[in-house]
Amino acid sequence: KDADFEVTGLGLSATSVRSKLYNSELRDLRVSIESFDNPVIHASSKLYGKTRDLAKFLIESPIAPEAKTIVNQTRILGKVSGAGFFRLPLSESTAARSPLHYEVKVQLHDNEFNAWQGMLVTKKINGDIKVSPKGVFSDNIYFDLLGGHTKANLYTTTINKQQNIRLTMHGKIDTSQIVDHANLSMLKKINGKTDWQGTLALGNDKSRGYFQFVSNLQGVELKLPAP
Repeated sequence: KDADFEVTGLGLSATSVRSKLYNSELRDLRVSIESFDNPVIHASSKLYGKTRDLAKFLIESPIAPEAKTIVNQTRILGKVSGAGFFRLPLSESTAARSPLHYEVKVQLHDNEFNAWQGMLVTKKINGDIKVSPKGVFSDNIYFDLLGGHTKANLYTTTINKQQNIRLTMHGKIDTSQIVDHANLSMLKKINGKTDWQGTLALGNDKSRGYFQFVSNLQGVELKLPAP
């Protein structure tokens, strides 16, 4: 949309009250290059729109290309709001002095993620997420999974310059939904809600993702026919 540009002998700047990121809205967008002799783009904006658009931007930019596989295999629904700051060097020599940097803080609003061809479906996802060169982090994500409410922490570890994103979770689940989800007809007599904890590793180019599930099954009943 309409933007104001200013170009001088030293650099340039541009501002826009409202613009677009795919089908989402950017507000108060500011972009500048302070010096053409040291070409670095500085940009900041507020975001209001679809979580899918934010994920697409992250994997198509230098920020998170390694997450392209999992994002493309996941159905992402819901809204997001937040703000971000980016510093993008335009040459290798400039990057040595001013390396790529970004800080993004967003809030998820009633999102739904459907991953691994429906094997992992999370609904009513709400929480705050921070993204920086150090990774993706959150300590207050909440969602519904398998008929129960779950709290999760999101964190990133870096090993040999390869980032590994994990989600640790704990909450309650309805075991009857596990049986239905896995299509295990022999276990249709299982019912009840129980505490659980688990870990979801998103995977990257060098390692596959995985989902671990642990529960003591307290509160679960198995109704067997009379002998």
